[in-house]
Amino acid sequence: MMGTLGFVDEHNMSMLTDLYELTMCASYFDHKKFEPATFDLFIRRLPPNRSYFLFAGLEQVLLFLERMRFTEEHIEYLKGLGFKEDFLDYLRNFRFSGDVWAIPEG
Repeated sequence: MMGTLGFVDEHNMSMLTDLYELTMCASYFDHKKFEPATFDLFIRRLPPNRSYFLFAGLEQVLLFLERMRFTEEHIEYLKGLGFKEDFLDYLRNFRFSGDVWAIPEG
């Protein structure tokens, strides 16, 4: 598996997470919603004049999920945005533990 995603490396992957996603995660955390969650990436319809869809990037997605960590520098930045300390403690120890289902690439 590749070691980086271009300008992204294993030390800054977590900060590619959308602030909205972190805010929603913090809300779930505050409300003790710890059940498994499902996230989907999909397309609603094929582009005009296309009769097929090509999927690529699974290797990079898996690398991101496997190596995503929040460093102390990230935690300090998020603290400055107003995230609560107990949620930041959760992020310090965060590791992806789900399943990934995907169609084959190509």
